[in-house]
Amino acid sequence: MTLADIDAGIDAVFLPGKIHSCEWQVYIIYLNESANDGNGSFEIEIIDAKRILDLYVNVKGNTSLFFEMLPDWFQSEWYYCDNGMDGFDDYVDAFPNANFIVGQDGDETDEMMFLVSWAIEAIKKM
Repeated sequence: MTLADIDAGIDAVFLPGKIHSCEWQVYIIYLNESANDGNGSFEIEIIDAKRILDLYVNVKGNTSLFFEMLPDWFQSEWYYCDNGMDGFDDYVDAFPNANFIVGQDGDETDEMMFLVSWAIEAIKKM
């Protein structure tokens, strides 16, 4: 896969074991083409199971609100990997192997429910 093959703004969800090993966290990664002075950057949201469920309950299952409020609930765990930085090419290579990719595996509501289902199971294991 090359950077040109990745659609900007499309979420790729990585469960534990793919690109990280934190059993209570999920990584949501998407390409922001206009970041890094137009050179592109991956935005990486690291979210935990408990807050996924708390947010889902708070927005009463509303998909639009869930993703609108997500940055506020996880703003201290939002990272960037600029094109040209170590690791950027690793994200390019990993992208097609995500556990869920919006548009390929479903829409945003499907993504939200994928996250909620994972969070329920992750909390059961704790």
